Amino acid sequence: MNEIIPFGKHRGKPVETLAADPQYANWLTCQDWFRERYPDIHTIVINNYAETDGTPEHNRLQARFLDAEFVRKFVGFTLSRRIKAFLNIPLPDFAATREELIRTRSFKELEKLDKFESDPTNLKKSICINTPTFEEKGADVSVVVRFEGPLEDHYVTRPVSYAFGLIEKPIGLRVEIKPSLGDDYPAVIRQMRASRCNILIIDDYAGSGATLNEVRKMFNNSGIAFVSFSDIECGET
Repeated sequence: MNEIIPFGKHRGKPVETLAADPQYANWLTCQDWFRERYPDIHTIVINNYAETDGTPEHNRLQARFLDAEFVRKFVGFTLSRRIKAFLNIPLPDFAATREELIRTRSFKELEKLDKFESDPTNLKKSICINTPTFEEKGADVSVVVRFEGPLEDHYVTRPVSYAFGLIEKPIGLRVEIKPSLGDDYPAVIRQMRASRCNILIIDDYAGSGATLNEVRKMFNNSGIAFVSFSDIECGET
């Protein structure tokens, strides 16, 4: 680790100097300019001054997100409750709308509805998963999930409009990958808070100070989903 701090009260000193000034280091990790202008130093600080995950095992696990089927399983597992709720949202009642348009002799509006319904893809809900991106602002992997479907907007002074678009706000999944998690998990929680990651995926738990379930609860209570690669493959919630 040969990074030199190029700013502030520790200018010209090795980055490890910040370990002796945790108040200043914690303040830095909350600053957008620090994360954007000095990403290498930011990564070292949020990793508690340890070497970053660049092992072959870490890279192998990260590369799994190149597999579209694994990404689908990952999203299905981590967002299972949200997906169920989305699928239970009722679709617009176009039949009732059609009857009302016929009753009021709104033929132009009826033509718009006919055109919209002529495309079957407009009448189904869709869960869209963006292509994963890697090493984005401190996250090993970033995935955005969009919930789309048919929309029907009624206006008081304007005609009805139809569109296929967002039913719910997109969800961003920012992932931290750890091939093995040990008793250093408090530092991982701090690291993930600083990098705004919301999901930790591990391959193995090797800690002895707390049980796996206890560590899982600590992450969950910190607003971080804690899952393993085997959980995703088995679909176990």
